[in-house]
Amino acid sequence: MFRHARDPAYTDDLPLATRWLSRRETTMETTYHYHGMLDDLRPSQVIFEPYTDRRQVVADVVFYTGCIRAMAVLEPYLPDRVLSQFGMVQLVPGPPLVPLRGSRGGNSYSYTVVYAYTDGQWENWRDHVINADKRVPIQVGVPWESHPDYLPWFSKVSHLRVSP
Repeated sequence: MFRHARDPAYTDDLPLATRWLSRRETTMETTYHYHGMLDDLRPSQVIFEPYTDRRQVVADVVFYTGCIRAMAVLEPYLPDRVLSQFGMVQLVPGPPLVPLRGSRGGNSYSYTVVYAYTDGQWENWRDHVINADKRVPIQVGVPWESHPDYLPWFSKVSHLRVSP
């Protein structure tokens, strides 16, 4: 199993994403090493519900689908793509949000994507949640459970292995 170095300044009140230090300098050798390790993972080695010990119940608001804005930053939020992280059976997700436009600058930091968004969408978030009939709890002991249509769909739209 592999792990990034843990940030010694991390505390449990911080977002989980800040738990690990970033790897800013990565060589192709390191990248291929991690590709191989990811390819060799088995379902029993994956933490499908990383937030379980941080919450007792899943609030309906986590099933809001659309864009979330923080100041000038607008990002799509598509929980139907990660239902297993909420203890739900993974279904074939809906289509991704299509940006209005995108532009690429001289470096990777200046890539910009613009999505359609109105504040009213978030203010009326209950109108934009995944239907309750699509939120099916997984069987106890089977965290990788998915709808029968999911894996055939996934194999068509993704890469089953990350190694070249």
